[in-house]
Amino acid sequence: MNSPPRSSSFLAIACSCFVAAARCPAGDAQQEPDSAADHPRSSVDTAALQRNWDALRQRGLRLLPVPKQLQFRGEPLPLSGEGARRAVVVLAEDSPRGRIAANEIVSRLEDFSAKVELPVVAAPQAGAYNVVIENRWPNTTTVLSSGQVSDRPETLDRKVSKGCESTGFEETCRSGERRGQETLAEHIRAKYGCSTNTFTRDETVPAEARKTDQAYGVYPRDDGLSLAGQGGVEMLYAAVTLCWLIEERAGQVFLHPAAGVDWPDYKHRHMGSPLAPYQTNTVGGDPQAHLANMRKYLDWLFRMKATGVFRHTIGSQSHSSLPDKLASTPAARACAKLVSDYGRERGIVTMHNGSVSLGTDPEDKDRPGFDQMMKDEDRGHYHSWARHDLHRNKAHNLAAFCKECGFDLAFIHANARRRGVPPLRLRGRLPRAIPP
Repeated sequence: MNSPPRSSSFLAIACSCFVAAARCPAGDAQQEPDSAADHPRSSVDTAALQRNWDALRQRGLRLLPVPKQLQFRGEPLPLSGEGARRAVVVLAEDSPRGRIAANEIVSRLEDFSAKVELPVVAAPQAGAYNVVIENRWPNTTTVLSSGQVSDRPETLDRKVSKGCESTGFEETCRSGERRGQETLAEHIRAKYGCSTNTFTRDETVPAEARKTDQAYGVYPRDDGLSLAGQGGVEMLYAAVTLCWLIEERAGQVFLHPAAGVDWPDYKHRHMGSPLAPYQTNTVGGDPQAHLANMRKYLDWLFRMKATGVFRHTIGSQSHSSLPDKLASTPAARACAKLVSDYGRERGIVTMHNGSVSLGTDPEDKDRPGFDQMMKDEDRGHYHSWARHDLHRNKAHNLAAFCKECGFDLAFIHANARRRGVPPLRLRGRLPRAIPP
């Protein structure tokens, strides 16, 4: 199935997600500020992002959100037609998110009329333009002084110092100096099969970017590009960014080599509530068919680097305060679970919303003690803070429901007011709710 079109109409929210916070390198997409007074808070501000956006537009590209640091390197590389260069995607370490990144890049070519072969390989190919997906990080592999490889999480500096002890190298990772023709990182990679990550050892990455776990970089190399980030999701963001640097012009496909680093100022970027009829008309049927229906929307959110979605598949539910009574149906919950898992693999968390009400009218009005509760006349909801036993049942039902649906977060409404009546005026009018 062809991938959904990569729409760029989400300009306002997408641009606001990755707001300027640090300085861009010099290049054809940036210029140094004239003076500190021109940029009193940050050297990457709206003007800097505008220059990057203008540089993208000059090349006919629609990369959103606009990276804080962006520098094009040379002329566009033809991938089809006259002068085409053979290109490959290099995925040296097989992993679920590594495969997602590779498939995302390959699927980009399905958007074009010209046919381009972009094989996924395990190692860089001589003579080819290699797009290297770096999906191994220093915080997962450590070279110990004994020469053994450990999976204990440690800081980058400590890992490298242990690597120096075991290999005889005395340079630190920060120095970047060479002994002979081999850097420390190259030596460790060649001898032990592990490597440091281009992004994490990039000394030019601003401090603001190192404070977030969502920063990524696109790095030119002698034989192509490297895609790297702080971790798995960030590596995916680098792959998504590369996809926007591939375009078709007059029937010929081009890749625009560039160096770029980006990071968000807002950690949580939740968008939308996909509960339209054309999105829910497959709920309760084959879960795979429902996922296929929802994939277009989730892929679009992923390509905009969104981190969450508010409700999907199943809308707001009145979770029962009776024991072991889950909302919705097993078939609908199975559909939701598949969609939630698909989003989570791409860094998108999902949220469900409910209410603290203990019952509704008329379903629960005859239950013992409900005549002693406050009733929200607008919604027909019963409320009581005294019935801990019922709240416990409701909480267990909500937790089991979210687990079966794969929802990561729950947003719970509390009754704060009745329509047109301020909360403080309600206080003296509420009957006491006493357990039977």
